[in-house]
Amino acid sequence: MQPKTILKAALVLAVLFAGVQFSLVYINRLQLKSIMDSEALDGRRNKSGAETIESNIRARAESTSVHIPDNVVFTIEGTGGGDNDLWITAEYTDEVNLLVHKVPIDMVVEANAAPPIN
Repeated sequence: MQPKTILKAALVLAVLFAGVQFSLVYINRLQLKSIMDSEALDGRRNKSGAETIESNIRARAESTSVHIPDNVVFTIEGTGGGDNDLWITAEYTDEVNLLVHKVPIDMVVEANAAPPIN
């Protein structure tokens, strides 16, 4: 094989590897958002408190093998029913490991459950 062909193949493999590593972080984000959306609706329907909602999110994530980083901060507003929307926000930094360099990515995930329309 020619050196130019080997270099092209190595470059293609490096780009594919980086793409897969970044996509795993975003797939995990989508899975966490799905859990948070479900829990926002359940929390609104059951009039759950903030601590209960957060513990339910963590339990669902653990049972479905969704990774929640240690540095996540949940903010939950509008609990207890009423006419306010229930908002759940998760802020965290995830890390993409590219073997030669680790790339930190700041993530913000939001879920909303609006009150029922009368």
